[in-house]
Amino acid sequence: DLRMSRGLGDVYKRQTLDKLLGSAPENTYIMFILNRASNADVYNRLKYLADMKYGVLNSCVVWNKFKKNSTQYNVNVVMKMNLKMEGVNHSLSKDDTSLLIDEATGLPFMILGADVTHYPEKDQNSIAALVASFDSKFAQFPGDYMLQNEPGEEMIGGIGSLLRDRLVLYQKHNNGKLPPKILFYRDGVSESQFSQVVKIEIKNLKDALKKIGPGLNKGAVYNPPITVLAVVKRNHIRFMPLQENAINEKGEIAAVQTMGNVMAGTVVDRGVTSSAHFDFFLQSQQALEGTGVPCHYWCIYDENQYGSDYLQQVTHALCYIFGRSSTSIKVASPVYYADLLCERGAQIFKANFALANFEFSKQRKNRNDVIPDRMLLPAINNKVKDIMYYI
Repeated sequence: DLRMSRGLGDVYKRQTLDKLLGSAPENTYIMFILNRASNADVYNRLKYLADMKYGVLNSCVVWNKFKKNSTQYNVNVVMKMNLKMEGVNHSLSKDDTSLLIDEATGLPFMILGADVTHYPEKDQNSIAALVASFDSKFAQFPGDYMLQNEPGEEMIGGIGSLLRDRLVLYQKHNNGKLPPKILFYRDGVSESQFSQVVKIEIKNLKDALKKIGPGLNKGAVYNPPITVLAVVKRNHIRFMPLQENAINEKGEIAAVQTMGNVMAGTVVDRGVTSSAHFDFFLQSQQALEGTGVPCHYWCIYDENQYGSDYLQQVTHALCYIFGRSSTSIKVASPVYYADLLCERGAQIFKANFALANFEFSKQRKNRNDVIPDRMLLPAINNKVKDIMYYI
């Protein structure tokens, strides 16, 4: 029971933990067993020390659940462990993978996911996160986070600064080549903010690619086409099947419902969608009870000039590769991964906040001085920055 809450807990226990993590050999994996699940302070502090300070791979399990030796619980833990050790839990079919391979170069697209979480502590700046794929398996989505300039700031004005390490990792796995095309899923923005995403975030991404690319691309100009889909997870639209089965265009009986809901993979792109924009609803998750909720996808920027069928098929496929689920999920996996990385950034922020305040109070020269970003939200340890430590 590591009591490391606001006072950072018992000195001896902290020193023991620091010594354990600081002296951990290369390729060590540590499993922390917590006596209860409700102590967020302990969990946040453990992740701060292991992920950020020492860069040691780790998992946390709750003793009351772990001791039951439940297959479902253990499988979930092992799936997370495999991802953190750069393993592959799921992969796309050959046909779906081919949709994400550039015909001209044979290289995989880079798929990005981005999200923002607000107020990690009262009146504190928001945290943005960007995850990215780097190979043709599309099973690993490491990423980076950053502190925004203001509390409640949704637009990621500095998103380009999060991209360099993702491009370097892509090169490492693709013989020094850069991604020929980029598919970007942006979570957390409303319809009224789509134009801001294009004017601020996409412009920043494009500028960063043009600036960073030549340095990584032997001086050659680098300006890959980008397609951007904004994802609205919360909506009031629900789809109900009118019958249990139906006859499809081939004259075969095709199920249109299961568990009282429409089938996973149902797409609606007319009737309730915009008449002026490129949007569609996709219900990708099989609801086991209750009414399933579709996600609303808006293509707000498209240099690749993709058709609706293509984007719908790719988006649906990406709902099946979420590494810690054995079924499809409600939203495209890059979106969920970005959300989890935002959450991990907030946990590190919370674990470090009291200490940063204390340290800065000894350095502060003027009453109006603010704590530097690097103290509030330190960069993740280089040992784990290119793996899915946050999963």
